[in-house]
Amino acid sequence: MKTMTFQARELKDALAQVREQLGPDALIVKTRQVTSLLGLGRPVLEVTAALPDAGGAPAGRAPV
Repeated sequence: MKTMTFQARELKDALAQVREQLGPDALIVKTRQVTSLLGLGRPVLEVTAALPDAGGAPAGRAPV
């Protein structure tokens, strides 16, 4: 499973980055609001997304 983290000021922008980099099959694993360095400026949204391995069963699960 390939995992990447994206940052943007708005959720729609972060999700656009996810689709661009990982494609439409990406799964959102986590979102959180992150303050900028030293608390200066606007906080940003951090989105962690994963792309499941192609084919086969998901990690940690046996095929049925």
